[in-house]
Amino acid sequence: NCGNSVLTATGYTGTLLWSTGATTPSITVTTAGIYTVVQTVSGCSSTPGSGTAAPLAPPPAPGVTVVNNCGNSVLTATGYTGTLLWNTGATTPSITVTTAGIYTVTQNVSGCTSQTGNGTAAPFSLPPVPIITQIGGSLESSPAEFYQWFIDLSTIPQANGQTYTPIKNGSYTVEITDGNGCSQTSSAFLVLWVGLAENEISNAVYLFPNPSAEFYMVTSPQYMTFNQICVFDATGRLIKSYVLPDFTSKQQFDSKDLPTGTYVISVHTSMGRIFKKLYVIR
Repeated sequence: NCGNSVLTATGYTGTLLWSTGATTPSITVTTAGIYTVVQTVSGCSSTPGSGTAAPLAPPPAPGVTVVNNCGNSVLTATGYTGTLLWNTGATTPSITVTTAGIYTVTQNVSGCTSQTGNGTAAPFSLPPVPIITQIGGSLESSPAEFYQWFIDLSTIPQANGQTYTPIKNGSYTVEITDGNGCSQTSSAFLVLWVGLAENEISNAVYLFPNPSAEFYMVTSPQYMTFNQICVFDATGRLIKSYVLPDFTSKQQFDSKDLPTGTYVISVHTSMGRIFKKLYVIR
């Protein structure tokens, strides 16, 4: 066998004595050589029977090289001649793993399995996927070490800061890179406001129904969301202020408790404050 030989006595009727001192029908040895056995019947011992043990030598353990990448590690077996078996169940020369830890592999040659070779995987962590937010007329990435902005998948030269002010409309993304050289790219952010005049920006925000009796909706384009409105009366006195939990492009507000008259609604958008008139009738 691999690593040992089993010798079994046959054709005997008495008690056995092996050259190893064993008295069992079979012995297992790990050293190559000639082993003898005699039987004793009624006090008379036979001449020795013999067998030659030649245990198969286990093959050497494979070596393992490790290449740690961003998000994964590649482990490759080396110095083997037989078939491989990784502790992941794979039988390929290389495996790619995403979890840090010790991975082992054995080789099998002519039915003999080696000791295990091992390698330690330590993949570099990927940075968080960046998120683009709009601040006024600029775009801002979540924090990172290095930045590169793109428009319509094309690199924007020298656009390497956390913020970028678009000079034309399009689909913007940002790629961030950490100190290990690992990168992540944001989802696309669509910019449609470049080139709009101030009155066009103001006209993009709607209040309806206007005049209002019980409620009114405030709507804005996706590129110019809002998170707060303030209601002023005709004298400029602040009547109400609504702060929303997040930026939105559509929200309903009550007007039932507002007396008939003209009001100014200040909409706090991602591109600044926009003022609209609201007429309340009963």
